[in-house]
Amino acid sequence: MLHLIIPQLLGHPDEVPTPALAALLARGGPAPSPPASPAEALCRAAGLADCPLAALSAADDGADIGDACWLRADPIYLHLNIDQLVLTDPRGLGLGSAESAALAASLNRHFAADGLELLPLAPDRWYLKLERAPALQTTPLTQVVDQGIDRHLPRGADARRWRSVMNEAQMLLHEHPVNQAREAQGLPPVNSLWLWGGGRLNAASQSRIASCYADAPSAQALARACGLPCQVEPTGLAELGPIGQETLVVLNGLRTTPANERRERLRDYERRWFAPLLRALQQGRVGGLDLIGTGPRPVQVSLDRRAAWRIWRR
Repeated sequence: MLHLIIPQLLGHPDEVPTPALAALLARGGPAPSPPASPAEALCRAAGLADCPLAALSAADDGADIGDACWLRADPIYLHLNIDQLVLTDPRGLGLGSAESAALAASLNRHFAADGLELLPLAPDRWYLKLERAPALQTTPLTQVVDQGIDRHLPRGADARRWRSVMNEAQMLLHEHPVNQAREAQGLPPVNSLWLWGGGRLNAASQSRIASCYADAPSAQALARACGLPCQVEPTGLAELGPIGQETLVVLNGLRTTPANERRERLRDYERRWFAPLLRALQQGRVGGLDLIGTGPRPVQVSLDRRAAWRIWRR
């Protein structure tokens, strides 16, 4: 089985997939809830039931994750809907780097006495690096968007403390100059944090993956934690040779490709990956494909030889 993860595979809804990619997507059996983030996709592909999503995404954001516990503490906007607070899609925040740094700095001054330091490694992705893993059960941010937050708040033995951190952050952010400036411009304020994805990467259990090919830091870190070598990202299917075991490949090119160059990158993937994969599946040279695209339009389909010949699906 080949597990192929491509962040940002599907772009704008009007973007037309290349022919072989369209055939793979149409003929495969779709997953009911495809992973939205590369970290979640990695964990699913590796067959890990309990995966430190924050640590993996921190690796992709340039952090030296080591053996620390990492927890996402993302900036969010909560709005009141009748009698409950609802988490608004964070993609609508449009938070800038300077705004992010100023907000995090204010929170860090307040929480310094508690030994907490927010790391805004990206404007919309903040982290806490902890020595001890808290006893928490959390809900990924993508699963709470447009929903009331009450039933998704942190649970567990340490939940009271971390809910208190969230409440204190809300009070500090309420009158922050950055938020005042945003509201004056008609932009939503950052009025809370969402905690999720905590854990240590070195606590990852044994993966089902036998070989890994990726340049993405998160994939390389996961492979190391599971005792696997991770080879560089291949240029095409032909470089892999026979696939007789569970193989993980992460193609990170679309994640960094400017919008005006996406079409050419997709054509390149069509020549090197999608068309060869469709033929290999039909000829039985690849036993199965798990194709995962993450991002705003997540998708996951699984195909075997029989599915690859469903030519009536377009």
